[in-house]
Amino acid sequence: MGATGPTSSRIEKVKNPHPPRPITIILYEKVVLKEIHKALNKAIRDCKRWGIPIPKGRILFEEKLHDTSDWYGRTAMTSMGKRRKYIISVSSVLFLHYHGEIDQALRNILLHELAHTCKGAMNHGRTWKKWVRRMNEHGAKVNPKPYSKKDTPGLY
Repeated sequence: MGATGPTSSRIEKVKNPHPPRPITIILYEKVVLKEIHKALNKAIRDCKRWGIPIPKGRILFEEKLHDTSDWYGRTAMTSMGKRRKYIISVSSVLFLHYHGEIDQALRNILLHELAHTCKGAMNHGRTWKKWVRRMNEHGAKVNPKPYSKKDTPGLY
């Protein structure tokens, strides 16, 4: 037989390292992400009302919950064209640690992350602390120190 292609057309099955998630978890995550998005939009409106100079139209929310206990919220800066964009992410671990006070904890984490979007505030230096103090003057309860694993994030 003078076949020019491979002699065997056998396809090996590779075991998926990520088993399928139950539909209830997928639906729950969609509901949670929707609530986080609403909370973020409210926090953005509050920051504008309080005179916090967050960049207009350049804050994105990552539509995914991260499974990490290293952080509860995170802000990454990226360039899109000539303008910087800020991507805010939330860890699903936050929801495991706070049951009754989740709304307040989430709000404080989002405000903490929004302070990082102000010019010169990507770290926890003077500029970031200045905007956190302003938030707290208006009734927020953002911890003015960086969070560590042993801290209660956003609550004091």
